[in-house]
Amino acid sequence: MPDMIERKAENAARTFLDPNKDKKKISAKKTVEAHSRLLLLYQLSDKLRYIKKADEILSMGIDLIFGAFPSAERGVAMLRSSAKDPLEAHIIKYRHKKPKGDAIPVSQTIINKVIKEKLALVSRDALEDSRFESGSSIVVHNLTSIICVPLISGKRVIGVLHLDTSQILDAFTQNDLEFAAAVANEMAITIDNSRLQQEAVQNERMAAIGLTITNVAHNIKNLQHINKGVEELMSMHLSDIADEKIQETWQLLRNYLKQIKNLSDNMLNFTRVHPVKLELIDINSMVLKYRDFFQQKLTGKGNKLVVDIDPNLTKWMMDESGLKRALHNLVVNAYDAVKEKDNGRITLSTFIDPQNHLNIGVSDNGCGIEPDRVNNVFQLFFTTKGTKGSGLGLPMVQRFVESLGGTITVKSKVDEGTTFNLNFPWIEGN
Repeated sequence: MPDMIERKAENAARTFLDPNKDKKKISAKKTVEAHSRLLLLYQLSDKLRYIKKADEILSMGIDLIFGAFPSAERGVAMLRSSAKDPLEAHIIKYRHKKPKGDAIPVSQTIINKVIKEKLALVSRDALEDSRFESGSSIVVHNLTSIICVPLISGKRVIGVLHLDTSQILDAFTQNDLEFAAAVANEMAITIDNSRLQQEAVQNERMAAIGLTITNVAHNIKNLQHINKGVEELMSMHLSDIADEKIQETWQLLRNYLKQIKNLSDNMLNFTRVHPVKLELIDINSMVLKYRDFFQQKLTGKGNKLVVDIDPNLTKWMMDESGLKRALHNLVVNAYDAVKEKDNGRITLSTFIDPQNHLNIGVSDNGCGIEPDRVNNVFQLFFTTKGTKGSGLGLPMVQRFVESLGGTITVKSKVDEGTTFNLNFPWIEGN
């Protein structure tokens, strides 16, 4: 057979399942092998119906292929968490002892080709293939015979299956490629269906939470209207009392009432759908105005709000009011992190990255977030502020950024500070 075979992934999977794919006579051994593999595929399809976790699906697929391919020595299953995320290795399997080091035994050159062209690919000897001369990982990992097939959902490549062996006398074949493509197809369908089910459950949960939040917030608002009149009346009567203890207690109570108001406002803002209104705005000017506005509100031991803007940044298509709300949330959080610190510093930054995306950063040199908590900051109702936080601000920021096709990331170190970065892609009209 040729040293290299490339097939469109869907065609390779379909060929394995088509009993009339080849009119030529095949040996009894090949017939037995084909029937055995077809039975394995049916068994996999049946078992996958009861599995919901992506890693378990990938692990089961890799195990099945290792059982069908005695010569396979290493297998890697890679997956994207979302359409915008890079591929990550979720399952790595070795037939023999795992070698030292943390390097993942895959050819990035071949993976890139498979993803870009949606190919199912088999190579008998990748080391001798002139098309992969630039692939250093092929040499480093001694990748000889390779199978690489994509996991495709609709028109999207959601993952990749990469197998290799160093046994040149028992190299992978076209039949192996077709079977691996069929297994990858089953895995992709199962993973996609599982994700759709999880999204449906999450959407129902969010709808129920939204309805509950709205009802609670409106009831709080109604009580606040009554409290406002009572609060003003109490303030008027207590203003003539010179008792310091009473004044301190009353001020404390007023602060609690203010927190309740802020909570109800946040709850209503979270459930309210803000229509996106795009217009061409000067991001740097907006950031500078916001700096001047918020600097007056900063109090404490020399706290500063500074800017680090890209002078070459042109106007950008943006929802200005939504961006202001997002920045307000992030700056308030940053201020809470630095207000007890000497010379607290909050930095607003803007720049254009190599992908021509707008980046807006909010950094502080405050208390930071513990490593085991930083990944939870965008979860609804999660807060690092105890009773002073609602756990609604950052989910609202994330929802705004994603509504414009962007992403928000966070980096934090305890006692060093936190950085939030808003990344917005280029929008037609910019």
